Amino acid sequence: MTLGTVLLVAAVALAAVAAAAWAVTAWAATPRTAGRVAGDGGLPATARRAAPLATYGAALAVAGAVALLEVALVRQDTDVAYVARVASADMGVYYRVTALWSALEGSLLLWLAALAAVTAGAAATLRRLDGPTRATSLAVLAGLVTVFGVVSLLASPFVASVVRGAPPSPLLRDHVAMGMHPPLLYAGFALLAVPYALSVAACVDRRVSSGAVATARAWNLAAWTALTAGIGLGAWWSYAVLGWGGYWAWDPVENASLLPWLTATALLHTLGPRTRRGRWRTWAVVLGGLGFVLVVLAQVITRSGVVESVHAFTASTLGPVLVAALGLVLVPWLLLLRRWSRTRAADRPGERRRPGVHTAALEAQRVLLVAVLVVVAVGTLLPTALLVTTGERVSVGAPWYARTLAPPALALLVLLAATPWLRDRPGRRGAPPGLLAAAGAAAVTSCAVGLLARDAALALTGALAAFVVVTGVAQVARDRRALGAWLAHTGVAVVAVAVVAGGQSLVREESVPVGGSVTAGTTSVTLVQLDRRAELGHHVAEAELVVGEGGRYVGTLRPQLRWYDADGVLVAGPATRSTLTGDVHVAILDADPGAGTVTLRLAVTPLVGWIWAGGLLLVAGAALAGARGARRRRNDARPRGTTRPTTRAGGDRLLRSRLVHGLVALPALALATAGCAARTEAPEPAPPLAGPDLDGVARDLADLEGSVVLVPAWASWCGPCVDEMPLIADAAARHEDDGLVVLGLNVRDLPGNARAFAERHDVPFPSVSDLDGTTAVGWGLRGLPMTYLVDREGRLVETRVGPVDEAWLEDVVAEEVRR
Repeated sequence: MTLGTVLLVAAVALAAVAAAAWAVTAWAATPRTAGRVAGDGGLPATARRAAPLATYGAALAVAGAVALLEVALVRQDTDVAYVARVASADMGVYYRVTALWSALEGSLLLWLAALAAVTAGAAATLRRLDGPTRATSLAVLAGLVTVFGVVSLLASPFVASVVRGAPPSPLLRDHVAMGMHPPLLYAGFALLAVPYALSVAACVDRRVSSGAVATARAWNLAAWTALTAGIGLGAWWSYAVLGWGGYWAWDPVENASLLPWLTATALLHTLGPRTRRGRWRTWAVVLGGLGFVLVVLAQVITRSGVVESVHAFTASTLGPVLVAALGLVLVPWLLLLRRWSRTRAADRPGERRRPGVHTAALEAQRVLLVAVLVVVAVGTLLPTALLVTTGERVSVGAPWYARTLAPPALALLVLLAATPWLRDRPGRRGAPPGLLAAAGAAAVTSCAVGLLARDAALALTGALAAFVVVTGVAQVARDRRALGAWLAHTGVAVVAVAVVAGGQSLVREESVPVGGSVTAGTTSVTLVQLDRRAELGHHVAEAELVVGEGGRYVGTLRPQLRWYDADGVLVAGPATRSTLTGDVHVAILDADPGAGTVTLRLAVTPLVGWIWAGGLLLVAGAALAGARGARRRRNDARPRGTTRPTTRAGGDRLLRSRLVHGLVALPALALATAGCAARTEAPEPAPPLAGPDLDGVARDLADLEGSVVLVPAWASWCGPCVDEMPLIADAAARHEDDGLVVLGLNVRDLPGNARAFAERHDVPFPSVSDLDGTTAVGWGLRGLPMTYLVDREGRLVETRVGPVDEAWLEDVVAEEVRR
């Protein structure tokens, strides 16, 4: 398709002209050169007239290329090689339209279109900026369009050679969310280019203007909104299609989208009218540029073929080109940051004084968000880096993330609850309005959740969530402009509660005949019948299941298993029964018509629906805050420093008052959490633990009834596991004659790595291999190492979080053995 290639070439040429023209305009607008080039003639004047025209022309050329390819896809024009590869006659119009971004070449074209549209929009709307800042920012944006235009040309969907390679997986055309998830992510990624360009302009000018602050905040908020919606839709797709019962697998490509979102979140809490405290200008410049750098890093992870993922384009030779693009984005920005760091002229003198309590809390929020970002980045990039440099495969799974992210996430939730009450309010005495109500709501929630769920972590999270929600109500009552922030923070609190509650999920896998049942806790599903049929392009096995809760009928589910002959791909079609308190999620893993059996995975997870509700609240809050943006930007233009100052003595009295009320509220909350969440019920049966061990020998915990069984959960990538292995082996040898047996659980580990670890550290006991982590979920694993103690009747009586020690082995394990 020659016309498409011509349009792409024209877009690259026009973007390059626009970048040069904006750069000349920026040079001519600087105070040093403005006097020498004044007037309406010459190169600067020509550049000023040409720059916007070339910018809009590049965007129109890319839009034309996208439209050309979409028309070919909708018309099923198989003369176009890309259409022949990604579309088929059995696909509806919706999936033919979305097929544009279902393969590498089309996705790059969509990314280029998003970036060009943002650049054109910025050229039309960046009116609040002064001349040099505006022109420099637009030169950077046009340069980005040029760079990624070249990348798109190198992998053009209009070139016949794209017919090589595998077609898109049926997973990507099996759910409506995949038509919206990538465009929203691309939109968010492209919108982050504007804060990046403003960061570059600030480093060049060595200052952050008020117009740049308002502009960066507006574009970053739009990017954050799109990314939140896109990530939420991706999690929904994972939950609804993949059949493993979860919504976030800490896949490298999933994490690649999370990194820019975390950066945008930190930037939101830097540029807000109430958060510009401390060294916020430096934070703004760094975070503004870092977001888009991580976007380009995500392109490398997703499109270079270095990682294998259902989300990634693994068949790609663009790795070196994308790495070069990352270098073009990263290296100049780092050099300019060094220039920025050498001057502190942009920092107001007051920012270098010792910060107050509120300012310190805001700084701590930013630091913790960056800490979470670093943890996710290390977990995402380190395994790939080790594989490339040493050939060693290291598995970093959900337990590692749960263990490392739990402390900063909890600290963030505490700060989210506490920070609004630390703000100075001159002239006010006593407890701030609403503080005692928030503390009371937290205590009541903690006690109620503790009594119902018997989970201290969930009770504490619920208490903090209630504190956040009631705090926001008090803020909105004083200032309706805070409604958007309250909705978003409420969404964060709701999601936090749902994530922690998910630790109580139960997962069971079992092969059953017609009439057989799978049970998880008080929930059971019974196979009534199994139907098989052929549909266009694939075969379907559908099970009819009766769902029971506590022995009573509550509904019917019909999960499917789909086999796509042309692709050789098996796709689960899970069925879900959702209620306010949780989901019953059933997937077919295998169907054997000859034997008349079906292998089912039953996952009972509390509060899954709260994840989606929290995501909607986040997006709604961001949209409302954006709608109020014009008024906020007008307020930002007012001179700073008009607030009535607080005397040192008055500030000390106010701080002491806050501390006193905190000392009253927090112990009550802690006592409620500890007292209400105490376990009083009898031990429950241990979850199933069966499967091949590291040598392929079948093992089953049920066969060990009559013995006390110690179940250490470990992995070769778990550092603390090394220290506890000799202690567990010694305890097993000492109490073997008394009936102690050790059966390990090897979690998310490659068999070769696990066997090498066992040989290197003389692990004497067998371990069931849990490669995908589903068995660990059933045991409630939250991090490694964890050790479980099962009594002689097969009941789970003790759980040890973290490495075992001699005292625990003697006081708990030996005591159980001697009973």
